[in-house]
Amino acid sequence: MSAPGLLAWDAVVRGSIPGKPMAMGRPRIGRNRMFTPKASREYMEEAARIIAESTELRITQPVHVNMEFIFARPKSMPRGWRDHLFSWGKTKGRVWKWTRPDIDNLEKMLLDSIVRSGLLLDDSQVVSTHSEKFYGAAGEAPQVNYTISIQRRIFY
Repeated sequence: MSAPGLLAWDAVVRGSIPGKPMAMGRPRIGRNRMFTPKASREYMEEAARIIAESTELRITQPVHVNMEFIFARPKSMPRGWRDHLFSWGKTKGRVWKWTRPDIDNLEKMLLDSIVRSGLLLDDSQVVSTHSEKFYGAAGEAPQVNYTISIQRRIFY
């Protein structure tokens, strides 16, 4: 019996979607059918176009997706932060965003956009994720950054 070797995640696609991250809207019911809200549908189509233009790759194996959702930094400290971050104006780097939208809805929008672009066959290929959402650093534009990795054998 041979050992399976050592497997590691190897990044194959890195990309960025400029603009404010948008969460997947709740499906609505109208006239005996369900539909995705128009704003969500339009954002998904634009994100899928950006992803499709960035690579010709088509992945057919299990993947790990790393996601960063970066929102515009507010000019003043958000309510509820006073007890947690006294130096809002002095902190120039990224800070956690723990307000809406929910991170799972942000993930759903990005994964559905990746599938719609044709990069993945289905979002069931995603076996592992890591997500973070931040207020951007001073002067940093809002965006969504993603890295898609596949497993490779690095030791036999």
